[in-house]
Amino acid sequence: MPLSFRPWFSTPSRTRRGHLSSATLAILAQAQSVLMSQQQAIVSLQASLASMSAPRQSSQPLVSRATAPEKCDLEMSSAIFRSWRRSTECWLQLNKWPDADAILCIHLLCVPAL
Repeated sequence: MPLSFRPWFSTPSRTRRGHLSSATLAILAQAQSVLMSQQQAIVSLQASLASMSAPRQSSQPLVSRATAPEKCDLEMSSAIFRSWRRSTECWLQLNKWPDADAILCIHLLCVPAL
């Protein structure tokens, strides 16, 4: 006796569309509101992360670049160099320079030809 074959698309559960109970509709509405609130939380987190990685605009005025330390000299003694290094470090922190830019600034201050 051959088995009867019934295609998957003709099952009774698939053919009754649009007949959902009120409890199912309430659960779906609640799930949709939870998903929307999670999406809003994700968007706000992304915005806060973007603002953290963006250069910060400080309300305090930056120290003038005219007050930058002088260039490093090859004939400096070790004590004078340590003092120069400390003043340069403090100047960079006061100006809130990012590390990558601070490295370039120090390079420009230490290379005599630049």
